[in-house]
Amino acid sequence: MKNFWSRWNITLSHWLRDYVYIPMGGSRRGKLWMAWSIFVVFVVSALWHGASILFLLWGGLHAFFLVLEKHFGVRSTLGYHLWVITLTFSLWQLFRWETLNDFLLFVQQCYQSAPLDIRLWSALTIAIITIVIDNATFQRLIFGYSSSRRTIILEVSTLTLILTWTLLFPHSISINFCYLRF
Repeated sequence: MKNFWSRWNITLSHWLRDYVYIPMGGSRRGKLWMAWSIFVVFVVSALWHGASILFLLWGGLHAFFLVLEKHFGVRSTLGYHLWVITLTFSLWQLFRWETLNDFLLFVQQCYQSAPLDIRLWSALTIAIITIVIDNATFQRLIFGYSSSRRTIILEVSTLTLILTWTLLFPHSISINFCYLRF
């Protein structure tokens, strides 16, 4: 998450860092204060996007996952990168809806629209690919850390993830770009 936020919307991220996070004390005043500072930064970011409970939920969830990442010292692996991308794309769905009830109805419809066997296949495929890619011993023995093969694996995993999302969520109500609301 930290890696994502250091590269996404750099102008806004730097402004929030320089004018909200650092003046609050950032990480200089202990872990609890750092977590509070991160939460405040994401609340400000959420309010910048729009004054809505969905934006606040989006900001709060990003803050929560960023604090967890910092607390547990998550190592940066390909599997973790896929998790962050999936989480980020999922949380962007909150930008599409006017109310929390609309969003919850959308989620309910998405999971009801896909047959159970497709959902199980998708979850199993993602789990297996993530385990295989994330396993350093497997990579060293089978792939010899060849960058071209790792690139192929990343592309196959990404396409599998996209296919899975397409199968899981075939009946989206609209395909509007998430930033159209503000």
